Amino acid sequence: MSPPLEKTLTEVELKRLLPKVRTSRLTMEEFDPRKIAESLVKEAGLDWRTAEEVAAEVSEIIVRAKLRFLSAPLIRELVNYALLERGLEEARKRYTRVGMPVYDVDKLLDTGINENANLMVNPESIHKWAADRLFIEHALLTMPEHIADAHMSGLIHIHDLEYWSVGRPFCLSHDPRFILKRGLLIDGTGLHSAVAGPAKHWEWLILGM
Repeated sequence: MSPPLEKTLTEVELKRLLPKVRTSRLTMEEFDPRKIAESLVKEAGLDWRTAEEVAAEVSEIIVRAKLRFLSAPLIRELVNYALLERGLEEARKRYTRVGMPVYDVDKLLDTGINENANLMVNPESIHKWAADRLFIEHALLTMPEHIADAHMSGLIHIHDLEYWSVGRPFCLSHDPRFILKRGLLIDGTGLHSAVAGPAKHWEWLILGM
């Protein structure tokens, strides 16, 4: 166990030894171990003493490595390493950052994803694919572990997993007779969305379906 933060490196020493942090808020700030401790208490549910000790360990790792580049994702990776060393797997899971490696983003920008014939490779589709990846990772980390494992091992399949976290319905089937008689009321009332009356010709009905 590392000693409490105030007994290791001083703030002055840290400022002298470390570069500024490229934060997730798109700002450049001084490295402050207490922010690590505070986030561990808030996000991972650690008690303050343990969070402070982890923050001290991470500070020492950064100083020993003589890093000249510091970013929020990099610091979070080091914190997760320290949590795993302590056997705090659940805390590490809650503290995990979701996202995509730079290589995967570059590949997405170059070639897109060839898995949905309804999506062409364009800026909007690329943005959707990236967002889908984030929410799929979030869903698998936050849903019950046995459900995530069953999906990933092929025992079950959760269709459109990217919508799990937002609670959005996936694919729905509708009785076409309702649309034939009433037209299309997307929200059920026609008060909050576009409305289409009943089709007057078969060709328009088929095109609309």
